[in-house]
Amino acid sequence: MNKNGDYLLKNLEEKFKQNEVVLSENEIIEGYEKIKRDVFALPDVEIVIEPWQISQKDEDFIYLTFDYGIKNQGEVRIHKYQFLTQDNGNYKLQMKHSDFFLLVDSEHQSKSRFIKSSVLVEQLTSDNLRPATKFYSARKEFIFALDSLNFLAQKDIHTGEQVEKYFSVMKSKLKDSSEAIENVDRKIEAVVEQYKYKAPSLEVKKKLEGLYQRNEELKKMHQEIEKSIDQIEKISEYSLSHKNRIKYLPDEKQKSAKHEKF
Repeated sequence: MNKNGDYLLKNLEEKFKQNEVVLSENEIIEGYEKIKRDVFALPDVEIVIEPWQISQKDEDFIYLTFDYGIKNQGEVRIHKYQFLTQDNGNYKLQMKHSDFFLLVDSEHQSKSRFIKSSVLVEQLTSDNLRPATKFYSARKEFIFALDSLNFLAQKDIHTGEQVEKYFSVMKSKLKDSSEAIENVDRKIEAVVEQYKYKAPSLEVKKKLEGLYQRNEELKKMHQEIEKSIDQIEKISEYSLSHKNRIKYLPDEKQKSAKHEKF
C-alpha cells in the first residue's frame, strides 16, 4: 500500500503493540454499576417535616406523630439518615416509593404495623399543608445518561455509539419534560377556570399549590437538561479538535465545582 512497507504484517503487529486499551471489561462493569447504584438510590419524594410533627428522637431514629382511623394515634419510626436538617428548624424527609415504615400504636403495641411511604406522605402533608416534592423518573434517567457521558469523557471517549446513545436519552427526556409541563399547565387552567366565580375550599387550594410547585419543578428540570445538552454539544466539538478530557457540566458548574457531581 506504500513503498515504505508500513502495512506489512510484521510492521502492523509492532504498531498494534503500542496501542493502549482505553477501557477494560471490568472497568466498564464497575463504572456503570456504580453510576446505576448512585442514581437509582436517589429519593422519589421529599416532604417538609415541622418540629411539632416530631414526637421523639433517639440515637438512630426520629418518631413522627401519625393519626389514623377514628381517633387512633401512633408514631412512625424513621431512620435519621432519611432526614435533612434545615436552617429554619424544619426537616426534609426523603423517601422512595418502595419504602415501608413501622407504625407503632401508642396504646396497643400488638396493633403496630408497617405502612407504605405513599400513606405517610398523604397524612403528613395533610397535617402541615405543605405539598410534597416529587423526583421524576425522567430526572433519574437524565442524570444516569449524564453521569455515563462523564464516565466516558474521563476516559477520553467523546464519540461513538455509546456517546450517541446517552446523548439521545437526554434529548428524549427534554421532550418528556416539555410534554409534562404542558400537561400540568392544562390541569392548572382547568382548576382556575372551575373556581373562577366561587371561592375554592382548602383542599382545592392545596391541590392548586401542589400543581404550581410541580410546574416549577418540571421547568427547572427542563432548563437543566437543556443547558446540559447545549454544553455537551459545545464540549464535543471542542474535544474532537483538541483531544482534551472535559467533564460534561454547565459553564457555571465548571467554574464553581470542577469535580462536583452535577
